[in-house]
Amino acid sequence: MTTTITSIGKTEAKAIGAEVTSALTAIAEKFGLTYNAKRGTFDQAGTFLRVSGEFSTGDAKRNAFNSTIRFLTDENYQPYFCEDDFGRSFKSGGRTYTISGANPRAPKFAIEADRDDGAHFGFSAKTVRSLLDASLAAKS
Repeated sequence: MTTTITSIGKTEAKAIGAEVTSALTAIAEKFGLTYNAKRGTFDQAGTFLRVSGEFSTGDAKRNAFNSTIRFLTDENYQPYFCEDDFGRSFKSGGRTYTISGANPRAPKFAIEADRDDGAHFGFSAKTVRSLLDASLAAKS
């Protein structure tokens, strides 16, 4: 079924964005890559839509995390994280978060984590370290 769009509003932009993400994800899988959709924009006049995203190898986020964590140290210059911490989960506020990366451009909230519902958040290194330690203590 073909749908003709005469004006691009929020609803149309979301529908088109979902189709584009689906198609680009399939292309990424064909080449052994991952596709990460970014924000899109559309004008209020309803004449254009811009979607953006990035293709990467499966290890790109892990490599970025590994290169950033060496700069995240406590007051005694001991590292907060090791390479094995990438992908570990912790609980905060009754929700589960999984470490998905690190952002060197956001020193206050350098650790990126995905919530169990897919939402993306930044945490301070100290907070995540204490939450990871607490989850280890609870398991023992």
